[in-house]
Amino acid sequence: MHLRKHDLLQLNDEWLKRRPAERLLEVSKRLLDDVKE
Repeated sequence: MHLRKHDLLQLNDEWLKRRPAERLLEVSKRLLDDVKE
């Protein structure tokens, strides 16, 4: 797992709205990697 439980609990609409596109892309890639495992 690439994202910790704490990281996942932080993901919400407000968190996402405050992040730049590059950071959102990085998080999306990590989520995809986790789903594939």
